[in-house]
Amino acid sequence: MNRVIHVPAHFCEVGKHETVDYSDEPVWTKTGYSKSVVDSVRLTEDLQKAVETLNQDGFEVISITPITSGDYDFKALLEPGGRGDNGYGGYGYGYGYSYTQGLIVTARQVSVAERPTPKPY
Repeated sequence: MNRVIHVPAHFCEVGKHETVDYSDEPVWTKTGYSKSVVDSVRLTEDLQKAVETLNQDGFEVISITPITSGDYDFKALLEPGGRGDNGYGGYGYGYGYSYTQGLIVTARQVSVAERPTPKPY
């Protein structure tokens, strides 16, 4: 028997340092979340928890596959002009990027004989 689970990725918090009355040092204040930078520390911790849970349930991880997503934006501006004001000119730009949306963890159930014996500490 196999088990497949999804471990979602979360974006990093973003913010700014602000001067406040009660401190001589600037204080960091969260203003939102990044649109492109994944919180890899949290993803690692979430993956560790998922693997430990699978192991405790008698499963052995056989693969971890990243799920990649992306986003983009663009802008185009068209203006009258050109030769004798009969034409149009303009410019445009666009960009795109990818990020890890999450991980798919595939595990197989191991028989009692295959399970390692816990070592005493």
